[in-house]
Amino acid sequence: MNHENCYRESLLRFLSDRYKSDNRVFSLETFQKLSTFITDLIDKETPLSATVDTFVKFEERGKICGFPFNKGDIIYRCRYFSFAIGFRECGRDPTCVFCAQCFNEDDHAGHEISYSITCSSGGCCDCGDSEAWNVDLKCSVHSKEAFDSNASCLVGFSDFLDSIRPSQTLDLIVTFVSLFPIFSLYYAHFDYKKVQKIIGSSFGNLDAAVCSFLCGDGFYSTLLYNDELHSFDDVIRILSQVYGYPRPKGRELAEIGRATISVREDLTKSVTDRSLVSLSGLRCLVLPSNVVYVEEFCAAIISIITDILPSKPWLQIYLSSRLFSKESFEFINSVSFLEEIKKSNDFPCISENMSIVHYLILSDPLLWKELRSTLKTFLMNSMLKFYYFKLKLGICFTECYPTVLKSFLSQDIEAEYSIIFFSVQLYTVPSIVLELLKSHNLFVKILSCSINGFKEAYVDSTFTFTSPFIKNRRYFHPFQDLRYIIDDSRYEDLGEPQKPEIIKLLLQFFNLFSEMNINVHSIEEHVEYENDSWIHAFNISLQCAKFAQELQKYFVSSFEVGCQVLGLIMQQADGVLCFSRQNSSSNAVLPIGGSFSFHHPVQLFISKEET
Repeated sequence: MNHENCYRESLLRFLSDRYKSDNRVFSLETFQKLSTFITDLIDKETPLSATVDTFVKFEERGKICGFPFNKGDIIYRCRYFSFAIGFRECGRDPTCVFCAQCFNEDDHAGHEISYSITCSSGGCCDCGDSEAWNVDLKCSVHSKEAFDSNASCLVGFSDFLDSIRPSQTLDLIVTFVSLFPIFSLYYAHFDYKKVQKIIGSSFGNLDAAVCSFLCGDGFYSTLLYNDELHSFDDVIRILSQVYGYPRPKGRELAEIGRATISVREDLTKSVTDRSLVSLSGLRCLVLPSNVVYVEEFCAAIISIITDILPSKPWLQIYLSSRLFSKESFEFINSVSFLEEIKKSNDFPCISENMSIVHYLILSDPLLWKELRSTLKTFLMNSMLKFYYFKLKLGICFTECYPTVLKSFLSQDIEAEYSIIFFSVQLYTVPSIVLELLKSHNLFVKILSCSINGFKEAYVDSTFTFTSPFIKNRRYFHPFQDLRYIIDDSRYEDLGEPQKPEIIKLLLQFFNLFSEMNINVHSIEEHVEYENDSWIHAFNISLQCAKFAQELQKYFVSSFEVGCQVLGLIMQQADGVLCFSRQNSSSNAVLPIGGSFSFHHPVQLFISKEET
């Protein structure tokens, strides 16, 4: 264990020394040296038990590819023709795709091929995932035929994980990964002294130089974050006016998403400049330079490990097991982190049973765009290839979903990089969805937080179209996730206590959009201009129609189930399905005039149930 302590001290001393050499601003040279250091550290580390060696031998072939897609990557789909059923997609749904390498390694003879370019990060290649395809794949790397038939599947994966001996060297990396989201959450709500206390208490007894660095040296860094609301020229102009920076600094901010724009001992001056920049609407923070440097250091380690993980399956297993382990998070409890964070209304889901993965997910909206993409890739490279970890990630993601969705709809300044797009990797896997439905009330949870999100669009009991998430069409995502879940499960699979609650929530959900975009018949003057509210209203109605169509397949799988559902609907819908008996009996036609709406999704939902 001596070499582990040596590496531990060396890494911390390296951190302290580079802080001084870089003049308190993390540099490319430091990143390169850190990459060499981490790579050397991991190369000298060996799998920590014979069980791991046995497992790794068979790990690469016959498993899920999981290649993470970045913005601009090409993805492939295909379908084939059958005289019995016509064209049929090879993938189980449109989210099941190939990366370029797997597409070229597979046999697509006689298939109709299509490709597209990804517009955001968050997806990955599904080659090798038996639950993603309607046909048997013939990829030379990831198909079942490529898997060694003599390899026996591991039984009791959790017992296997318990057999792995902890490594202080690798746990130091886990510590840095853990610190990263903690900083971000504390920045949003608490003062920097508590952040420094976390840093100091995370590493135990250290030499004087390292302790001095961790305690701070009185310098403060001003950080500026990019967003999707300001143009490149806007940022250049603001930086030029306040700090006199040239154009290249603005380009750095635009590409990375965050930049250190000043380092000063004068805290008052830094705060004044921050106030001037904040007037423009850009997010700006002033933090101790050593805290910022440690955060950059942690981010660099995540980036380096992300690149290493695909070639080292044993490291994927080790890091995943430690990141989900509550024991590896004990140092945070020692500084009363949970007690402080739980006081914030922004994180109601936080509890003592959370893992580091929970905090990585929760911290995503507070990060900058380059690191948000890296974080998603890190999770994909480390966890998605193993069903055991993929399920645990699905549980963590579901527990954090209400907070993530709330931020995505109303607060996220760069929504295209949001961790919420990770849902496509989890909620399109039937076995995972079924487990989450039964054990974690998935449908009710997502439906409830979607209802709460759309309620933000109400003003004086009227659904309006002025909310930012309506204008920028972020409301598409909750509909999409609900349809993923419906497509992967059946009503009979739910527990009996959930069924009435789901019907009630569905009626409440559809009723949110009833009679929106009220129209008034104009009979006295010609209407020359009409705002675009009707466009948003029809888009929402279209999503409701698609959702209702999926619900038809979800509920009416048999006559008995259909009758049960219809009975529950009639019990819950008294306030919605009322009508005028007078008009009904007389068949009277309502006179032209007054107000009316084209949008009645509750009736659409019920009409779908009757078909």
